[in-house]
Amino acid sequence: MRFKDFLLYEGTGFSINELKTWVPSWRNRYFYDLRKKEGHTGSFLQFIDWNEKQNYIRLIYHIIPTYNKKVKIVSSTKTGNVYKSDHYECILELEDVNQIIGDKKYFLSLKPKEQEKTLRNFINNTTIKVQSNDMSFTFQGAWENLSNALKSVYSFPIGIPRGKQIWSIRHKGEKNALYITKHLIEVIGTVPFLISKICKMIREEDYIPSKTKKKKITTKKIYKPKEPPSNLSVDLSTIPKIPSPKNINLHQEIAARLKPFFNLVKNKTDWKKPIDKTLKADEKTIQGISEAIEYFTGSIPNIKKIGKNLYRIQAVGYYNSMGNLGMKK
Repeated sequence: MRFKDFLLYEGTGFSINELKTWVPSWRNRYFYDLRKKEGHTGSFLQFIDWNEKQNYIRLIYHIIPTYNKKVKIVSSTKTGNVYKSDHYECILELEDVNQIIGDKKYFLSLKPKEQEKTLRNFINNTTIKVQSNDMSFTFQGAWENLSNALKSVYSFPIGIPRGKQIWSIRHKGEKNALYITKHLIEVIGTVPFLISKICKMIREEDYIPSKTKKKKITTKKIYKPKEPPSNLSVDLSTIPKIPSPKNINLHQEIAARLKPFFNLVKNKTDWKKPIDKTLKADEKTIQGISEAIEYFTGSIPNIKKIGKNLYRIQAVGYYNSMGNLGMKK
């Protein structure tokens, strides 16, 4: 039995590494690359839904369309009805939170640094289900195939006719293949770099100035309009309303922080080529370089200390780890 067949048999979500490596197709990567070069990469983490009863933590993202225009989205996860919107949503459902972390009360009892360590361990060891309400996720076979393998947050709507697997063959060269969308690739890439931000959102920091304000927010009734339905892929009435921090483009924020570190080691002729650099640096700088290489190239660096504050840093680079993975010529 192949590794991928085992995943299908298990009927659980993907690991974070699987979502970054073999799940995206060459088409996903190609159009995500176009989105970064020619369009907009706007991703905002809007809500954290910690559901102890259902045993998950959901990260719900607001996504700016590539060309920043009105788009059609699949608003209803039950009927597949289509509406116009100025943004998409993507959902990452992190499973088995009770078994790996424990309950929310225990998590909040930890010190902030312990919370970050605990959350990072959880993300690296849990399985993740995905959802998106953009049209390609629904009508290019991604949702149907993921749903059949029990790897989507919501089951594929009964009212939508099943596809003929044409898009599955285009993406992966075979029927019933598992693949995602460029927007999901974008948000998955931010998760390892948002540990501190996610912990702050769980603690409800940065946007609740006082206990009085907190009480007012948690007891306030949420108005749910009947028409048109919410443009989220999830029924908002079931989500605890945790106000999000100030909207910041996650990729811009992470890239701005890590770019100075990446500039220290990147290949000067082409940043996507392999990296092989020897330099003097302190441990904090080396940690920043390690994160930057993983973020910009998708490859894990090999860092060896070869002298006092002297390190050799090597990585296969973007072309070898991400850019040409499965790419048709």
